[in-house]
Amino acid sequence: RAVAGQVHTPADHNTLEGDLLVTLMNGASADSRPQGEALASRLARLPGEHPDWFSQDPTAMGWYSSDQSERNGALATLLSSHDGAVLDSLTLYDDSSARGLGADTDRQQFEVNGRDLAAVMELTVFNPNIDGADRGAAQDAFLAYARDQAQIIEASGSEANSAGYEEASG
Repeated sequence: RAVAGQVHTPADHNTLEGDLLVTLMNGASADSRPQGEALASRLARLPGEHPDWFSQDPTAMGWYSSDQSERNGALATLLSSHDGAVLDSLTLYDDSSARGLGADTDRQQFEVNGRDLAAVMELTVFNPNIDGADRGAAQDAFLAYARDQAQIIEASGSEANSAGYEEASG
């Protein structure tokens, strides 16, 4: 247990109870308020921003987690719990300059969104190393979202200039 004034080092990680990022993702997954959706959308960007935190290589994880599949399973639950908010934020077309880390500061925001979406998909929907139920729920959420988006596009086909068409078309 943590004691006031005591600093934990990586070697002390096992004295803490569980992976705190997993705890945070599970808490956001269970929160149906708008704040939970906002937090889920933000947490879903972490694999793209910090891929080493979600590495499939157990030696790359270091002290962060004894089992990377637990962290990736929590990410899958986060995706399936807040699929609309998470996928809306990761698929938004935005050609402004990216807020970002390191080399991403000179990229367009939609490029960063694509990177973050790809990272989430790799670690959840296409990850055979996490629990089948978690992966299945993430796959179902993504497919439902894709079907909804396809219906929106098909429904707007009869409109001369759909909302955002001219801006997105350049």
